[in-house]
Amino acid sequence: MNEDDTAEHTEPPISTLSLQPRKVAEAGIELLVAALENGDEEPSGVLVPTRLLVRESSRGPS
Repeated sequence: MNEDDTAEHTEPPISTLSLQPRKVAEAGIELLVAALENGDEEPSGVLVPTRLLVRESSRGPS
């Protein structure tokens, strides 16, 4: 599943890059809670990998 479900229903189906919004939100909440609980003043971050959904639009001719 990705953020744009219409991409798989086009002709040809279009490859998409999912930015994983749910995982980004979860990581942000965890960082916020840690900052509030621990009083962390140093900015920190989390790398949330994207996911490439390869479909027919990115494949070469058969």
